[in-house]
Amino acid sequence: MNAGPSAGKRLSVLWIRWMYAVLMGLVLLSAPAFQGPADAAGEAPPLEVTSRKLTIEGGKNLAVFSGDVKVTRQDVTILCDALQVHYRSVPRGGEGASASPLPEGMGEVDRIVATGNVVIRKGTRRLTGDEAVYTAREEKMVITGHAVMEEGNNVIRGNRVVFFLDRNLGTVEGTETSRVKATLFPDGKK
Repeated sequence: MNAGPSAGKRLSVLWIRWMYAVLMGLVLLSAPAFQGPADAAGEAPPLEVTSRKLTIEGGKNLAVFSGDVKVTRQDVTILCDALQVHYRSVPRGGEGASASPLPEGMGEVDRIVATGNVVIRKGTRRLTGDEAVYTAREEKMVITGHAVMEEGNNVIRGNRVVFFLDRNLGTVEGTETSRVKATLFPDGKK
């Protein structure tokens, strides 16, 4: 593999594309009341979550989807064994009250945790790992456990991927026994 400047630039472009796909996948859940960007008619695109079970723990500001979880919105799909959505508490009915249609006390998403056989797809891009955690306040995404990013024939493998969305800064980390591996092909080549 060529380690010259063009290879580094290609890796950077691929990284940015990956993180955009991952961001779109998990952040689509992080807006208040699961709202997404409005279309030309002012309507948010629909979000569909299917699972074998949904448990809402209002006292803990937690919604847990479990069993063959599938989240879709437009061309983004998230598959996992379980998805936890942690909400921030918000006051209702007085000064500073929120007009959110969520149940009493449940506000904007604070953290999203996808666990077990995590797959995030956007178009031809695919990211897999054992766990994906998005933290809204830090605008940070961490994918752990056999993280693999694929776009066409291009593949980046590592144990842990950390991306700070607000800084457009990301790293792929290996372990003491397993190094990061990137296999990148020139555009249109195999």
